[in-house]
Amino acid sequence: NSLNLDTASSTTFIVEKIETNLYFATRNLRNINLLEANKLNLKTLFLSKAIVITAKSLKIIEETYNV
Repeated sequence: NSLNLDTASSTTFIVEKIETNLYFATRNLRNINLLEANKLNLKTLFLSKAIVITAKSLKIIEETYNV
């Protein structure tokens, strides 16, 4: 795959908001997790082999968690 992600392991996508289309597009994909940037789950992050984050999500994380 073009992102060089190990599809046998869990991959987490951190987005600004989980839109309906994104949810439906990924719900049947094995080992794919979606998290909203202002509702992070540490367990999910620690168990993920790969984390993909958008630039807008990073800004939200910085504002929400004061980092």
